[in-house]
Amino acid sequence: MTQLSISGTDAYVVGETASRIRRLRKPEPYKGSGINMSANTLSVRQEKPPQGQGRRVVRQEARRNKHARSYVRTYQFRKERTRRNIRSRLTGRARLSVCRTLKHIYAQLIDDAKSQTVVAASSLSPELQGKIKSGGNIAAAEAVGQLIAEKALAKGVKQVVFDRGGHVYHGRIKALADAARKAGLDF
Repeated sequence: MTQLSISGTDAYVVGETASRIRRLRKPEPYKGSGINMSANTLSVRQEKPPQGQGRRVVRQEARRNKHARSYVRTYQFRKERTRRNIRSRLTGRARLSVCRTLKHIYAQLIDDAKSQTVVAASSLSPELQGKIKSGGNIAAAEAVGQLIAEKALAKGVKQVVFDRGGHVYHGRIKALADAARKAGLDF
């Protein structure tokens, strides 16, 4: 890396000179080569020499994971949009938030006004240990929905807002919601 330092009494002239030098070879964002400027110091980075098959393998993996990256971005967007919509419409109700993983499902009632978790239940809860065979199926989601509803009613919470996170209202998420409705929660 070659560094060139430009200094002078007139800051405008120094900046103008630095920008003229930088126009000779603009930095390339992904390769890291070109002339980079920080304060009044310019540094020139040379391109990395090609390393044979290494770059090709990275590109192929990036193509393979393109769908996975796209799904993660979509999930994050849906999750943020759902939370934003729910928080804008909150009317003093607790929020029933659901988190789903491949092996388990988790649900919690959150009071956003106090920023506290009122009640929580999951497929790992001690109350469900002998009752469910696996935590990653619809039967487990129904059991968690029923358990969270029973705990909420015991605490005196009947009306909630359902927060499915970024997940689609289908399968285990729908089963948990239906079981909670059936057990007495109103949403």
